[in-house]
Amino acid sequence: MEYTITQQGILWTKEKWDKLLTKSPTDEIEVNYLDDFVIAAFAITSMLVYGRRLKELDNPNTDAAWVSKSLLVIGIRAMAQLLPAFI
Repeated sequence: MEYTITQQGILWTKEKWDKLLTKSPTDEIEVNYLDDFVIAAFAITSMLVYGRRLKELDNPNTDAAWVSKSLLVIGIRAMAQLLPAFI
C-alpha cells in the first residue's frame, strides 16, 4: 500500500514537475498545487480501491477540471446535509 501511495502520489507529481522544468527555457514554471495534488489523491484512491491507474497520469498536460468539478459536487452534497438545520 505504501508503495502505491508513493508511486501514484509524490513520485508522479515530482516526475510531472521535473518534465515541465526540463521543457522550460528559463527553468521557471508555474504549477497548480491544488490540481496536481487532487489528481494524485484521486489516482491513489483509484489504485487502492479499484486496482486501476488513472489515464490522466499518463498525460503531462492533464487538465484537472473534472476533478475540481467532482470536489465541488462533493462539497455541495456535504453542505446540503447541514441546510435543514437552518430552515
